[in-house]
Amino acid sequence: MPLTAKQILRAAAVPGKFQRVYSIGSFASRVNFQAQQRRALNLVWALSECGHLSDRPRVAVIGGGLAGVTAAAALIAFGATVDVFEKGGRVLHRQRMTHHRRVHPTINAWPFEKVSLATELPFYDWSVGVCSEVADAIALDFERTMKELDYNIYTGVTARDLATIGTELVRVVTTPALKKSDGYKSEGYDLVLITIGYGDEVVNSDFACKSYWEGDNLETERDASDSFQTFLVSGCGDGGLIDTLRIVYFNFKEGELAFELAARLCGSPLAKAIKSAEQAAALQPETERRKGGKVTKMLASAYAVGARSLRDDPDYKEVRQLLDDGLGDFDKILYLGDKSFSLPYSIKSSPIHKLMIAYITETVGALKFEPNEASTIEGGFVRLGQYKFDLAATKVVIRHGAVPDFKNLVGERDRKTLQTRQWLLKDKCAEPAWPTEYKFPTPPRWTSDLNSPKYTKIRRDMARRAIESIVPDAIVSHRPGKFRVDLEAPPPASAPKMLFRVPVEYEVEADSEAL
Repeated sequence: MPLTAKQILRAAAVPGKFQRVYSIGSFASRVNFQAQQRRALNLVWALSECGHLSDRPRVAVIGGGLAGVTAAAALIAFGATVDVFEKGGRVLHRQRMTHHRRVHPTINAWPFEKVSLATELPFYDWSVGVCSEVADAIALDFERTMKELDYNIYTGVTARDLATIGTELVRVVTTPALKKSDGYKSEGYDLVLITIGYGDEVVNSDFACKSYWEGDNLETERDASDSFQTFLVSGCGDGGLIDTLRIVYFNFKEGELAFELAARLCGSPLAKAIKSAEQAAALQPETERRKGGKVTKMLASAYAVGARSLRDDPDYKEVRQLLDDGLGDFDKILYLGDKSFSLPYSIKSSPIHKLMIAYITETVGALKFEPNEASTIEGGFVRLGQYKFDLAATKVVIRHGAVPDFKNLVGERDRKTLQTRQWLLKDKCAEPAWPTEYKFPTPPRWTSDLNSPKYTKIRRDMARRAIESIVPDAIVSHRPGKFRVDLEAPPPASAPKMLFRVPVEYEVEADSEAL
């Protein structure tokens, strides 16, 4: 059952002295682009349902990531006046510089949701593609909308405190302090939404590691004959698992291999078994899910069985071939570590990535796991539990995750209360709570009319990107209420029949068909 509007508001309401201050939070099991957008839309829908948007309030949105941008656009659509506060130099600043990773709407939700190449959101939907392209398209449209409406995006500022004005309004206190000359209106806000998310990643400078979102040379360093023979990845959340897979699979292709694997396994007995195991793990007490002892062992057992099925079951011959081709002649030594888990199967990590890690473990044997994190020791060596490596000869990748960055806005006690509320709900806040028939108002520049030329025009480039991921030579055009795809040969079975709730029609050239 979807959450009610009151349940969503309770989960997001920041405890303490302020009224009508809400946090989308970063405490769910899995966080990806679409999940954050759904959380934002759920919260704005709940605010509307409970009457908090009826007086066209003035709202501060603290955080210009995808959740913040989506929430701000939804608030504007409901008639609110919105200011956005962003610590970086522009909204979605991390994701707009990420050219080496691809994002997928539903990869994190496999096997709980069907694998879909595009989102089906009221607005700011998107399709599979390079992270920077997806983020830039959304950010540019949002920035234009805010400029047209003369609403403010304050960049390069950190919201460090909230202060009351009278009995009902809240003022955002920033560093550096904003003044009227900056366009800042200090009369206060009726509502405040904290959408900061995870904040900055924990990076240990001793290892010269870049952030997950910054471009790197990991594959080049793997392939160079005079490069590293030993690789060490510290952290087995999704970031650590993905970089482990990048090292091992020569055809990982910024994540496309995982996307294809999930699509081929949809509805299979293996997918159903993984789903059951993940559901059983999610039912464990909160303390067990956090520390990862019993839960990790449960998941490790399930994924080992799944990996052996991929290896041995003739029904998975094609999938097995896809994986084996990607492994090639991998001859490096790879270590994976995480001090929080006894095995690399965190409940927060995406099931498809855990299955691929299990397959490596069952078939290649090049992966060694140690329940510790990397630490430097004197003399140019790095230690991982019982192992010690020459730092000059070892490529070290640190993926220790990010820490929610709103401790100055929300006290430690209140933060823990928020965390507990959202952990107890598991990932329910990332499932659409609004009724299927509900129609969000749309922000400027967008349309919700599926049959209008504007609807398909806005989404044409995104549709092209999704279709080209399956059929590289396709020519995509738009018509009112449909996308047309011209091909030289019939499309494969995996080609999408619908995108953004709009039919996709394929036309094969007559000469090619005759050939």
